[in-house]
Amino acid sequence: MAEAVLADAQLLLRQGGSAWSIINRAYYAMFYATAAFLLSIGQGSAKHSRVIALFDRHFVKSGRFPMEMSQWLHKAFELPQRSDYQDMDPLEQDQARTLVQWPE
Repeated sequence: MAEAVLADAQLLLRQGGSAWSIINRAYYAMFYATAAFLLSIGQGSAKHSRVIALFDRHFVKSGRFPMEMSQWLHKAFELPQRSDYQDMDPLEQDQARTLVQWPE
């Protein structure tokens, strides 16, 4: 699922999709990949913030993944949350491009 949704984000980026849609798809690609990692160790949650916290605990703090991966996951989660529910800040194409293209 992560690969398919990332391909959607890349397609939207190439075709000039909205920043919100691109960031949404990029986040879900990260979320599905993160959830799969957690399932591989018998952990998981339906709550997004819990998945992120479990990833940090089991994979980042242990050194299996670099801190930058956690930072990107948190950023990808925060951008649409902030735009949709808090500040109503418009999302920008540069933010979308950064999420989709990292780490190339």
